[in-house]
Amino acid sequence: MLAENKIAFDSFHLLHDKYAFASDTDPLQEGFNYEGEKILKIIHEWENKLCSQSEKGGYGVYTDGLSEKFQLLVRKTFPMIDHIGIIITAFKKTPDFKSGDELNSDMSSSVKENPALQSGEDVIERPEAFTLRKINLS
Repeated sequence: MLAENKIAFDSFHLLHDKYAFASDTDPLQEGFNYEGEKILKIIHEWENKLCSQSEKGGYGVYTDGLSEKFQLLVRKTFPMIDHIGIIITAFKKTPDFKSGDELNSDMSSSVKENPALQSGEDVIERPEAFTLRKINLS
């Protein structure tokens, strides 16, 4: 794989190392994603070749393990490969939370209105949260 795609892997290796050692990866992310997509296509192509040969040979049971070992070897050579495809977006800064903001619907979440924020005790204290059904097994 590396020998047949030496030029692509050599150029990606330089970019990968620059990305891995950069204190701020944001400026490099777009180029890393672009070049990384090409490398991922090559890697997946070779992984598919490797695993399909294993399955044809009657060793389909071992294909998952073989695929995982292949990916581990790739990650050993390119530890930042999982960072390919990361999209950097700027976050909108939220204003600081101050006393009294709990009354502002934009600044707080109501526990009563949002079941995801309720604790088990809140649900147990509300009998209307349970629906009991009698099941006839005869």
